[in-house]
Amino acid sequence: MFTCKTLEVRLDLFDGGAAAPAPAGPSEGGSQALPGPTRRGKTGGEPAPKVVYGKQAAPEGEERGPDAGDQKQTEGEAAKEAKPAEETPEERKARFKALVEGEFKDLYTEETQRIIDARFRDVKTLQEQMNAHKPILDLLAQRYHVDDGDPAKLAKAIEADDAYWTAAAEEAGMSVEQYKDFARMQRENESLKEAQRRQQREEASRRQLDTWMADAEKVREAYPEFDLNAEVKDPQFLKLLRSGIPMQKAYEVLHMDLITGQMVQKTAQETEKKVVDGIRAKGARPVEGGVPQGGVLMKTDVSKLTRKDRAEIARRVARGERIEF
Repeated sequence: MFTCKTLEVRLDLFDGGAAAPAPAGPSEGGSQALPGPTRRGKTGGEPAPKVVYGKQAAPEGEERGPDAGDQKQTEGEAAKEAKPAEETPEERKARFKALVEGEFKDLYTEETQRIIDARFRDVKTLQEQMNAHKPILDLLAQRYHVDDGDPAKLAKAIEADDAYWTAAAEEAGMSVEQYKDFARMQRENESLKEAQRRQQREEASRRQLDTWMADAEKVREAYPEFDLNAEVKDPQFLKLLRSGIPMQKAYEVLHMDLITGQMVQKTAQETEKKVVDGIRAKGARPVEGGVPQGGVLMKTDVSKLTRKDRAEIARRVARGERIEF
């Protein structure tokens, strides 16, 4: 004769929850269900990922789309739409005119006046030099009958005047012609030396400019907004460079307030990003009892659900869990 015994088994043991003893059966001493296999598997390896079905609530400040790929695509499209269209030359001119006649009118007027004053100073210096030389040129023009005061004609007349060279030639122990040739060679030699000095100055300027351009590239790596053409208009910046101060240090000295503000803003952005990344990273199930949980496997596409998934969803809904697709 066969005896049938019933065995009660709690299915929630397979959810990874704590095992609870089953009540005794009708047999003598009762019968207790054995703990089912845990999420760690038989080998005790890495925990299996937790399966989450349906749409999940997004962290505060973050909108979760139906799919992460769709979200990235949406963000990319939004960035493209947010990018301002390039202005036409006419639009730039109109915007510039509005600025110099409106908000920045006083600064524009001040800068324009400064440029005009600088040009007038240069012209005034040249005019004063010409006025100082004019009496001498007038005397020579009168002496050699050069009525129009042409400098080339005046130089030719002086060169042909033997009386002009006689005293100097006698003092040098030369004939007038020899002394003329000697004086001509001196002038040509001095002109050559001046040309060499001018060439050396130009080469030194080019080398300095090449050095500054190379330094400017390095400064832009640290400060992308750096503009050498704009900075060299500042006399203080040029003074620091010519005194041997490195370009980056000179820029930092003159723009410390701006740089400090950018550093504060950058730090705030990096901190905000870390916080957001931390929130996203903690979207998985939290640690319970110090036991690490597996990763999270999101299943939001109904068409890809297996029979096992549908059975699991039915079981969770029966237990009161709310699942939406």
